[in-house]
Amino acid sequence: MIRIMQELGLRARRPRKWKTATISTPWEGNVSRLSGGSPRAMGEAAKRWLNAAEDWGRNTERQTRIVGLSVVGDWFVAERNLLGQPTKWGLPVHVAVTDVETDDDVARVYELSMITTGPQKNGNFLGPWVGEVWEIYRNRVR
Repeated sequence: MIRIMQELGLRARRPRKWKTATISTPWEGNVSRLSGGSPRAMGEAAKRWLNAAEDWGRNTERQTRIVGLSVVGDWFVAERNLLGQPTKWGLPVHVAVTDVETDDDVARVYELSMITTGPQKNGNFLGPWVGEVWEIYRNRVR
């Protein structure tokens, strides 16, 4: 997305509302169960996808590094066909990232929904929808 905006000559803006990193900000761990797959396996699949993506783990210009990921909710319907049947699913995750802009002891957390490529609840992801963004102390990420 950022690359497309740059090609169009647009500047990406930071989100308006940044939560502040504090010692009391907790890192939310994996949920205990999912309606499809295990939270650990789906989290690993999401992390693999993000690590392979140019705007995330492979961003050499910003030296992006994923330091943590947790599945924070159950699957939800992301897209339906005309008959109302699910065609894509979303998996809510939090991903903690460091790059050249973050301080040594801080990570930026993105609230993502990892969207599947088809109607199965599995780790075949098309990409993420991005929600809230905030910062957290790195030692809080597990």
